[in-house]
Amino acid sequence: MRPKKLKTSALKDKFVGIYFSASWCPPCRTFSPKLVDFRDKNKDQFEVVFVSSDGSQEDQFKYIKKANMKWLTLPNGSEAGSAIAKKFAIRGIPSLVIVSPEGKVISKNGRGDVTKSPSSALEQWKQLAVK
Repeated sequence: MRPKKLKTSALKDKFVGIYFSASWCPPCRTFSPKLVDFRDKNKDQFEVVFVSSDGSQEDQFKYIKKANMKWLTLPNGSEAGSAIAKKFAIRGIPSLVIVSPEGKVISKNGRGDVTKSPSSALEQWKQLAVK
């Protein structure tokens, strides 16, 4: 089953977390539910774009469904996904890069921010966005 298509306008005026993950990665499977919960609680101000490292699109879609990810995703193995991973020098997964509504990279440790302080991470990012 393919996920439904969402419009990129869902990102307008929001902080965006670019999430690099895969279903075969145990730390990813541990973090994904935390990110889903964080995103769902903050969806008016925060959205996620998923960049999968799964071996196939079928595996990617199964992971999306199982983890209940209701966000934008790039096609598995896409050139765009590879280019974004290279741009942010992603060395391992899970990784979560936070970008402000204006396009400024706020944190390359979004995973740590969400894990350590889910109740204040968004406020921290807002403060960093104005510096």
